[in-house]
Amino acid sequence: MQSMRAFCLCACEGGISTKPPEKDELEAKIANDVRSYLSICGRGDSSEEEQLRAVCSGLAWLLAELLQKSDKWSSYHWVDAISPASTEIISTGELNIQGLMIWGDRGHTQEWWEPFSATLRVAEAIGGMLRYRLMLGDAAWGLGKVPYNCHPKGWNWASPKQWLFVFSG
Repeated sequence: MQSMRAFCLCACEGGISTKPPEKDELEAKIANDVRSYLSICGRGDSSEEEQLRAVCSGLAWLLAELLQKSDKWSSYHWVDAISPASTEIISTGELNIQGLMIWGDRGHTQEWWEPFSATLRVAEAIGGMLRYRLMLGDAAWGLGKVPYNCHPKGWNWASPKQWLFVFSG
């Protein structure tokens, strides 16, 4: 499976570009990755892990783009990764991912964890649209309370009562 970085590097004709893909391209790539993940989910092998990694990589890129448009997110912040803790197939074509988003702040070597939840729906047909609900951060805590180098076990893994960011598409 082509990584999101490779997708970005190969997206432009005639050369290499480090420009992030457009939102529509990201959504189409995530939809295909979700469809692929759903088709192999339950195997418990490395291909399942690799496909989930592709889904989470695409989600990190999409989340980064969505956050840049929010007043609550600094232009100096950047999304590093989505680390899944659990996945659940809710129905045909619908996947829920619970986990953590890892992010950083330009000029700092420190990164932080934030609670993350995604519900992704795809049509079974290839090329079918992606519908999503992405939720990030605990509104009661705010951002940057749990450093990345601290293991998150022991802090509240339950979904926040109120999310700091909620995006739907």
